[in-house]
Amino acid sequence: FVPPCHLYRYEKDRTLGISYLFLEPFLYALALAEEVGAVEERVRNLTPERWESVGAEGEEISKQLAQLTDRQPDSREVQELVERHHRWIETFYDAGYDRYVGLAEMYVSDERFTAHYDAYGPGLAGFLSDAMKHFAATRLA
Repeated sequence: FVPPCHLYRYEKDRTLGISYLFLEPFLYALALAEEVGAVEERVRNLTPERWESVGAEGEEISKQLAQLTDRQPDSREVQELVERHHRWIETFYDAGYDRYVGLAEMYVSDERFTAHYDAYGPGLAGFLSDAMKHFAATRLA
């Protein structure tokens, strides 16, 4: 089985400010669950303007989180940004407790995710992963 993750290798002006490698690992997991079609439909239904704003939102969340890594992952400021991150992720797919915690794990277990987030600030991937797990436990469980 080869998942259709190649569908997410958008031309440069259609990226969310991230490479396809960022989306590919999680899309692979969705493909295994036979849900990639739903994700693809959500992405295809985004207007160019919405696509651009989604990309800008993801970039802004990452930049702001990188400035808060001196705080605790469960702090109010961090959790407010993680709530925004959760809403941003739900642009692409429903992210209930298990899926959001799984994504948090991928941020630290898949070097592509780790490199993406750590480019905003050293250790951001691990910090965000911890903050996402707290958010999931307190808001999605």
